[in-house]
Parts: sequence; structure tokens; C-alpha cells
Amino acid sequence: MITRAVDPGDWPDVVADAVGPQLVLGGPGTGKTEFLVRRAAALAAEGRSVLLLVFSRRDVEDALARLRRVLEGPLRGVEVTTFHSLGLRIVERHARRLGWAGVPRVLSAPEHAAFVRRLLAREDPRRWPVSHRGLLTSPTFADEIADFVLRAREGLLTADDIAARERPDWRALPGFLERYDRALRAELRIDYGTLLADAATALADPAARTDGPEVVLVDEYQDTTPVQVALVRHLVADRGDVTVAADPDQAIYGFRGSDPGGVARFGADHAHLGTPRVLHLTTSFRVPAEILAAARRILGTPRPTPTRPAAGAGTVEAHRFDRTTEEADWIARELQRLHLEHRVPYREMAVFARSKRRFLPELSRALERRGIPHRRPDARLVDQPAVRVVLDLVAAVGDDPAAREGALRRLLLGSLFGLGLGAVRELVALDLPWPERLRLHVPDGGPLADLLEDPSWAVKLPAAEGLWYLWTHLPQLARIVEDPSRAADRAAWGSLAQVLARWNERNPEATLVDHLRLVETEDYEASPLLAYRPVPDDHVTIATLHEAKGRSFRIVFVADAVEGVLPDLRPRASLLDAAMRSRDAPEDAAAVRRLRLDEERRLAYTAATRAARRVVWTASAAAAPHPGRPSRFLPLALDVPSTRDLGPPPSGRRPPITRREFGVELRRIAADPAEPPPRRLAAVELLAAGAELGIGDPARIPGVRRRGPDRGIVAPPLRLSPSQAEAYATCPRRYVLERRLGVRRDTLHAALGILVHEILEAVEHDAFARGDPKGTREEALAELDRRFDPGAFGIFAEAWRRRARELLDRLYRHWPSEGRVVAVERSLAAELDGVTWGGRADRIERREAGLVVVDLKTSTRPPTLEEAAASIQLGFYLWAARRTLDEPVVGAELWYPAAAPDRVVVRSLDEGRLDEILDRMRRIAAGIAEEDWRPTPGTHCRHCPVAVACPARPEGRALSTP
Repeated sequence: MITRAVDPGDWPDVVADAVGPQLVLGGPGTGKTEFLVRRAAALAAEGRSVLLLVFSRRDVEDALARLRRVLEGPLRGVEVTTFHSLGLRIVERHARRLGWAGVPRVLSAPEHAAFVRRLLAREDPRRWPVSHRGLLTSPTFADEIADFVLRAREGLLTADDIAARERPDWRALPGFLERYDRALRAELRIDYGTLLADAATALADPAARTDGPEVVLVDEYQDTTPVQVALVRHLVADRGDVTVAADPDQAIYGFRGSDPGGVARFGADHAHLGTPRVLHLTTSFRVPAEILAAARRILGTPRPTPTRPAAGAGTVEAHRFDRTTEEADWIARELQRLHLEHRVPYREMAVFARSKRRFLPELSRALERRGIPHRRPDARLVDQPAVRVVLDLVAAVGDDPAAREGALRRLLLGSLFGLGLGAVRELVALDLPWPERLRLHVPDGGPLADLLEDPSWAVKLPAAEGLWYLWTHLPQLARIVEDPSRAADRAAWGSLAQVLARWNERNPEATLVDHLRLVETEDYEASPLLAYRPVPDDHVTIATLHEAKGRSFRIVFVADAVEGVLPDLRPRASLLDAAMRSRDAPEDAAAVRRLRLDEERRLAYTAATRAARRVVWTASAAAAPHPGRPSRFLPLALDVPSTRDLGPPPSGRRPPITRREFGVELRRIAADPAEPPPRRLAAVELLAAGAELGIGDPARIPGVRRRGPDRGIVAPPLRLSPSQAEAYATCPRRYVLERRLGVRRDTLHAALGILVHEILEAVEHDAFARGDPKGTREEALAELDRRFDPGAFGIFAEAWRRRARELLDRLYRHWPSEGRVVAVERSLAAELDGVTWGGRADRIERREAGLVVVDLKTSTRPPTLEEAAASIQLGFYLWAARRTLDEPVVGAELWYPAAAPDRVVVRSLDEGRLDEILDRMRRIAAGIAEEDWRPTPGTHCRHCPVAVACPARPEGRALSTP
């Protein structure tokens, strides 16, 4: 191959020369896409036909916008399209020759998963390995099979190729692929992988290429799959003019089947068309030296022809916070400060994170509190209230009685009817069919009753027509139009109508029931063309690291950069071992892990190089799978040996940047005796004019009390329980608020625990009275039926009843002990250094070695073995039981029947650590007696119910002054 370095000044001459196969290589910001666009414009000006292939609709829009800028006229001779759009056009044209009875319709991702699930459900289990037979009806297994099929097609693996691997767990897959292909053709459906494979097959025939483009241009070639490479090769087989642009260091889609090796094989793949040329774009137009150097350190592998940085200075910094909320709040404030103080448009700033679900929702809430425009990462159309009403209406005519009743309750309690909870409970208690209940006891309930009696709108009409039927037959829906405050509901309704119309174009007979089944069984979200949540043009981008690809910003934040998240090296080998599907994939686990780490390096490199001026890395100690460990990439980015000294940004007083902060600062100055009197007077004068200045009417400013004394809460004599001690050990502040001051809400989880313990007390007491070792499953379930009060659990009472039933059923089916009950709910008390400790043991049973105290938990999260070995609760029970009971007490255990599906998880105390536990009890008692309520921040802060009263949390600091 001929290699040439292309400086910015060389572009005019090089762009015009598109003869033969050419590989354009360049680092971030070197203008690879711009190079292709200018080449397309130059070729079009010569009258040649050009095809520019990209990967997404966003890429199409970007390329078209660039072309319009360059051509300044109509786009004659240039077509910009995605691989899948091109494949669809080819398959539509050659469907008969490819063996299709007509033009197939493309399956969306969730439709494909549903299609595979349906095929698996009717499979003969004898065709599958014994280990897989029980999974044929599992949605998770169907997802794996669907993904396997796609990756096999994209990797050009046939049924014979898969059979040649001779893997026992793949034994059934070749036959299934053949049956899958027959089912596709019988139903005229096609998945995206098969679409591209068929398109490549069609173009392999020279007769199918007669009217192809004269020149083919391909962007982001490093992300192509083998089938896309084959499609390009066939497209240019007759003419030979092909230019592809790539950066191997930005190959980040291996999990989707892309093969970065296609870049290395480009010369060999196209050598028959002439001598391939490699063009190295030498200079970045975006990334300055400081940012580029930091990104290269993360990448690790030096490039043979490094990119020259862009002019100007850049900065790279990193900060570590104690909690995720602090991290999100600081990023939100910094974005606002940059926008207000430095006039940086919001659209020129972005926040990227490895996972959309971990950090970005917390950040979105922080941005909303400050009014910063952005597109919510966790917002789905199906979660919009107006759309949920439609889904509930459909569920109300479904086959599941529990789902029907739940949907009707939500409809009656919601905005359509607005009934109170008591009225709905009275309706539920009536012994009448639901349509009669609605007509007789619900104002204007007749139309809803008609919909229930004739569900054809949901089960027979196409979904879009069914939605129109609802709109025209349920008068309550008119409020969406009539109420001026419901603009969001109107937008969501319009988007839903469009989604259903587009869905019916692909599935003409699909109904609203089909749509409900799709959205509830799949991770399904169609992308409406009509936005249901309008976002201003000037908005902050928040997205995943993968979504950063191809974007450019002035300032970039890489958030949630903690070890275990970035890099994400969790084992992902599925049951079908996706990592070994391609022909060249390594089979050694260590090699697979190295490949994963290399891709994670490229991912971080890609995200960091989106910035033109500043990159900020952030991490939260409490958010990490390994608390306290920022990502291994941070010291590389900062060029330091470790992140041991990494902390939050300087905490000095910052000038206010919003009216609200300005008002807070004025109140602080006015109340601070250390401030000069003229300054305090000026602050008071400004506060008095607050209504005019937009910082708040002074008559409406709530008073802020100084922080009160922490003493006088605990009165002697001191009495403690082991559960109190464990609560104090977790966080003294939360302990005093919840346990001493009663600032807590009773939860349904607590109600479930009380119910289960009452049932077990009754059942095990009867067993003890009979002389049986334990009660029976039947007795426990009968006791549940007698004691369960639906009113205590609200509208989800049946769900909680099922949970209690499953827990009791699992406990008695997998009873973890052969011991004989000797006491239930036994009070135990003892004194330690003048402090009385007391508690109730759920069960004490006699085993061969002696008595064992059992504490039963209804939680689904058992402690670790180490945590249980030093448990204060178990230690107290053992210590107190030995002081109280006449027989030898040899152990204490925690039982968790809800923690595993097929067993009761048991955790045991380490008797040798009893002295250590007693020392902890003494220290805790001393702390409570001294009324030391200082908070102890940690991972438990994430869902703390008393955070608003905690001075260690941002939301709690505002309630008191030092």
C-alpha cells in the first residue's frame, strides 16, 4: 500500500483524487467525516454519482448538513444513507431472486426478540441440550438466542460454520437457524442481520450491480461488521473507487459485532482494484495538546503516526466526591457557572457516563433543580402519564384478572375520574361485574363500561385505529385538550399516535393488546418523530460514553469514573458465550479480558477527545462497586502515580451565580456579625427590595433556626437493643432521628416483616405445644390467609400477599435446620457495664450440640459472611441467651428465606469474635449516652430517608446554620 501524510494545506489536491481504493486514517478531530463530505461534493461537481454510507440517522443528518454547506445548492449526484437503509432497498429490489415470496418487512429489535421467543416456545425440547430445555420459555434465553442470530448473520457465520465448532452447548443452534430462516420467509419478516447478509448475497451477482454508484465513501469504517465489509466489497467490485475513513483507536462497538480488523484487511480486500492508498490526516482541528496527551496515556498503545494537536490550550482535571449527589450537584453548578460567567452556550458542554442508568438520572435531577435545559436520559414515551392511561385501558380488557383490577383501580384513582381511595375500595368490594359497578356507582362511568364490554377496539382493530376509537368514545380524554396545563400530555398523546401509526405500517394487523404486550415484555421504546418532551436548541448533552462518538464540544465532563464501572470488566459471557462467535475471537478467558480492557480504553479515549478546551473527570467514593477507588484511568489522565490525594474542588466561598444564591448570600452577610456594618446594612437594603430584584419577597422568606443542642434526647436509665446498636453503628444521625425522635415512615416492607413474624410465632408456638420440631407449610399459609389485611397494604395488597406467600412457602420447603423448637419470640435481657440490653429472639431451637438462637429476616439482601460473623445482633443473642437459659447455647444464626429462589440463605456468628462484639456494644452505648449524633457518610446515604435533616448532605445543610 502507498502511504501519504496529509496536512491541512494538502486537502484541496488530495480531496479531488478519488481513484482506486483509499483508506483515510486520522485521530480525533482530524476531519475524517469532513474529508469524505468534501470529496463527495467534489465528485458530484464533476457529475459522478456518489454513495456515502454512515451508521445512523443522526450521521445522515450531519453529513447532509455539511454537504449543503459545501455545495450551496441542490444535492445532485450524492446519496447519503445508512447500511440498513441501503440493505433494505437492495432486498426489496431482489427479493424474489433471494428466495422471498414477496418483499419482507423488517423486524425491530423488540419485535425480533418476540419472534424468537414465539419460535422457541414451540420448539421440541429433545432437539436441545438437557441444560437448555428448561429455558426455552425464558425471555432472557430468547434474548440471548436473538442476539446470537444477529451476530451470526453480521459475522457471516452459517449453520455449517456453527456446527463445525463442535461445541456441545451449540448443538441445537444450526438446526434452529434453519427453522428460524424458514419461519422468516413463511411470515415475510426479516431481521437486520439477515437484511444485510441477503443484500450482500444479492450484490455478489454482477447483474445486480449494473446501476450502482460510481464512487463509494464509508465513514467510521472501524465500526463495520464482516457483513458490512462484504457489502462494500461487492458494491465497488466493478468500478473500484472506494474511500473509507477510520480511526482504529475509536473502535468501541465490539459488543455489537463490529470487527476493527476490517481496517487492517482493507488493503488485502481491495488489492484487486488497484494499489490501495493510505492517507494519514496529520492534524486535529479540535483537540489541544494537553487533552490529546491525557487521552493517549489512557489509550496506552502509541500510534505509528501520532496526530498533531490543535492550536490553543486545554486543561484536564479530576475531582473525587464523597457521594453521588455531591458529584451531580457540583457538575450542575459548574455548568451553570460556565454558562452565566463565561458565556459558554449549553450546547457546547456535555456530560458523559459509562452507564445511562447509574449516574445520569441523578445528574438530570440536579440539572432540573437549576433549570438547566437538557434531554432526560431516563424518559420514555411509555412512562408518560397520558400514555400510561392508554396502557391501563388496554390492560383493563386483558386476560389477567389481577392485572385487569389493578388497571381499573389506577384509572379510577387517576386524572380521568379522580375517585378517592375509599370510594375505589367500596367499588372493589361490590359483588357485581365491573361494567355494572361503573354504570351504577361512578359518575360518567358509562363510556368506560362500554369499552370493557366490547373490547374489539383493543383486540381486533389495528393499534392506531384503536387509539382513535378511545379518543372518540371516552369523553374524559377531552380534558387533555381542554386543560391548558396539560401540554406535556398532549405532546405525549401525539407522539404515541405517530408511534402506533408507524408500527402498523410494519405490522398492519397488530393491535393495542399486541403493543401492550410488547412494551411490557421488552425493553421497547420507539423513537417518535414528534417530540413529547421539547428541549431548547441550547441544551446540555448528557449521554453515555458510547453516544459521545462523533460529537464535538468545548467542555466535557466524564462522570461516575469509578473502578468497576469504567472500565467495565464484568464477565459478560452468556450461556451461549457471545464472545466466541466470530471466527477470529480468542478462546482464552485472559485474552478476552485484555480485549475488553483495550475497548474500554478506546471508549474513554473517544469520550475525552470530544472536548476542545477542557475535560473534567469526576468520581464518587460511595458510588463505586469498590468504594473509595476512582477509575484506573484517572491517574493516567492526570499523569500522576495515584489518585490517593484526589478530592473535591476547593471549597472556598464561591460568588453567587443565580438569584437564589444571591439571596442566600445576602442573608448570610446580614446575619454575620463578622462582616463590616456597611456591608451588612447594604445586604439588608437589598433584601428589603428583594421582590423588585427577583430574589424573593422578604415577607415570604422563611426563618432559619440555628442548629439546636444535640443533648437532652436520651434520658437515664439507658436501655438499648441490638437493632438500635446496629442502626447507630451505621449512622448516629439517622439513628437519633429515626429511633429517638420518631422521624420515619412505616413502610410496607416493615408491615410485611411484622406480618411474617406474627405468623411464624403462631405456627411455631403450636408446633412446640404439640411437641413437633417445627410447624408446616400448610399451617403457615392458612395462618397467612387468616391474618392478611388488604387495607394495610393499599392498592398493591395482592402483590404483597403473593410476596408473603412465596416467602413462607420457600421457608418451609427449604427449612435449613433439623433442630426442634423450644421457644419463639423469647425475650432476652442482660446488663453490660450498667446498660440494660434487651431483645426478642424469633426462634430458639435445640440441636445435637446445644441451643441455637435464630433471627429470621424478610429482606432480600443478606449480609456478607464477614458481616454476619461479627453481627452485633447475633452476638447479643448468644451472650444474653447464655446468661438467661439453663442449657448450653452454642450458636446464633440469621435466616433469609427471601434472598434466594431455591434455598434459605443462612448466616452464622463467629463465636470467637464475641469479645470484639461486646467491646463494640460498649462503645456504642457510650456514644449514645454522650449523645454523639455526628453523621457517618457512606454508601447507605444514597437512599437515606432523613437526608433533609442531615448536615452532611447538601439538602440538609440548608435547614440549619452553624
